[in-house]
Amino acid sequence: LDGPEGYDFFSVFGVFFPAVTGIMAGANKSGDLENPGVNIPVGTLWSILVSMIVYLILAVQLGATVERRPEGDEEGLYENVLVMVDIAVPYIGGPLVLAGIYAATFSSGLASIVGAPRILMSVAQDNLIPAIKPFAVVRERDKEPIRGYFLTYIISVLCILVGDLNAIAPLISMFFMITYGLVNLACFMLDFSKAPSWRPTFRFYNKWVSLSGFFLSLIIMFLTSWYIALASVVVAGSLYYYIDWRDPPVNWGSANQARQFYDVEKSMMRMRHYKGHVKTFRPHYLVMTGEPKDRLHLARFVATLRKGYGITIYGNVSTGGGYYKQAKEYQKRNFGYGYFEDNTLPELKVRGFFQTTIADTIRTGCRNLMCCSGLGVMRPNTLVLGFKEDWKELWIEEQKEQKREEGKYGDDSLGSTIEDYVGMIRDGFEIGMGLMVARNLHKIDWNAAPDPASKKTIDVWWLVDDGGLTCLIPYILSLHKWWKERTGKGETKTKVRLLLIVEQGDLTPQLTIAQLLKMFRIPWEDDIKTCTLGKTTGDILENYNTYGRKESVKKEAASDKNDHWMKVAALIKEESKDAIITFLTLPYPLRGIDESLYMSWLDELTKVGPTVLLRGNNENVLTFYLE
Repeated sequence: LDGPEGYDFFSVFGVFFPAVTGIMAGANKSGDLENPGVNIPVGTLWSILVSMIVYLILAVQLGATVERRPEGDEEGLYENVLVMVDIAVPYIGGPLVLAGIYAATFSSGLASIVGAPRILMSVAQDNLIPAIKPFAVVRERDKEPIRGYFLTYIISVLCILVGDLNAIAPLISMFFMITYGLVNLACFMLDFSKAPSWRPTFRFYNKWVSLSGFFLSLIIMFLTSWYIALASVVVAGSLYYYIDWRDPPVNWGSANQARQFYDVEKSMMRMRHYKGHVKTFRPHYLVMTGEPKDRLHLARFVATLRKGYGITIYGNVSTGGGYYKQAKEYQKRNFGYGYFEDNTLPELKVRGFFQTTIADTIRTGCRNLMCCSGLGVMRPNTLVLGFKEDWKELWIEEQKEQKREEGKYGDDSLGSTIEDYVGMIRDGFEIGMGLMVARNLHKIDWNAAPDPASKKTIDVWWLVDDGGLTCLIPYILSLHKWWKERTGKGETKTKVRLLLIVEQGDLTPQLTIAQLLKMFRIPWEDDIKTCTLGKTTGDILENYNTYGRKESVKKEAASDKNDHWMKVAALIKEESKDAIITFLTLPYPLRGIDESLYMSWLDELTKVGPTVLLRGNNENVLTFYLE
């Protein structure tokens, strides 16, 4: 019922509630307690019990001895805020009541002025909100957050200067209520997410009581003052989503993290009946970078393929010295952490999973990663390799391992032999993965500013029907803002050219491919160029006499297949010399082919600049629209 001047139960509750907010005093100083697990529950429960008894006795005594609003000029409970001084024992009772008021005021004030700066310090030290980073500084002598004390003092003084306790108290009540509500929600979420670490010792704990406490706090907030409650919820929600958006590198073991683990496990199990389908296909990449920071250009290239929203796993193979030595190195360098992130370029954030395996050879380790990387249906289906720049030198040295200064050749092949390297490509096809071999990506200036006047293009040489991966990967790449800003059509569209090799004067392939692209909804039908193979210049055998060892190599070098790839290489060098990056079909490494001959094809095909050889495993990855 409404009381005098419109006061009702909840308005009085809002003014009174700050008097009983010491319940969190122990938690705020948990870092200074000898045994928080015992001190906080025991101290909190005793404080609640004693406070409740004292407040109930006072309420009964005042109600029994003083009228609320007596007739006449005599003041009662409503008008006289110091009525306890008047009814106390003469001479000594009044001073004792005033002393108690001051003691309670100082006690509550000190609890807040000690707890609030420490919470502010912890938030600042975690760098959740960069604007409050200065409050992470503490005094060296005793680790006290002096700056936080000053800020708390200033806020307290400003509240006092308002001069109306009834106006300030409801706002303070809101902040306490939302804190208590979120603490209850955190307890419920930890229990509901089945976190093994959540083992409450309070025997009467029940998760539904926690959930009820959260909703009760929320309801009381809006019943007390709906507009202040709404503002408090908006502020708290904004802070939560801002911190979630920033994704700071902190690890609290929070209730939200426990819930995320629970949700991920449930989501993965829901996909147990999923079977691969062309409509849901998306590339998932296993990128053989070694440690990604050592081949950051390769990691950045794959980062521009994130518009396909597949997973990226950076693979590393630890070899040499035996398992036990490598296992110690594995732990020492924290290879089991599982993630890699690089934010040195704000517009090109590199993020992905990082997985290391221990093996005797690079090829064995790559096989292990292809078989075991990922989880459930979230497994890589596209293997990404760097190019082996030192293949000629290793062949000349009769395939002996030699120590090379890191980065001498811009080598991205992880130090494998020629047989192992070609074998890794063949293994990828055998296990049903698509393949990408990238070369000269270190020549891309990833720090270059956008160039609106750029005439560069992304060239795609579609030489063989591989299921569509040769078109899908460049299409996904073209969606990224970094490529849009550095090719001919600007921010709205990436300039991509599709180049076809046809017989002289034959326009049928161009028309057929244009129709297919339209059906596949890939907007390149207006940027198709047809080319015709020319004659091979010079003596083909001269390219191999410098490193060839077997007569069979020279015989194969004179074959029609080799002549074809040399003509293709010459055509690519001529047509794509101005491309910012070139994609072309990867030759298939047939069994029995000499590895040095195969490497010579890849070498000649990729001398044009930043180049990616790719090939699908003949699985259809493009859906088409039927009119």
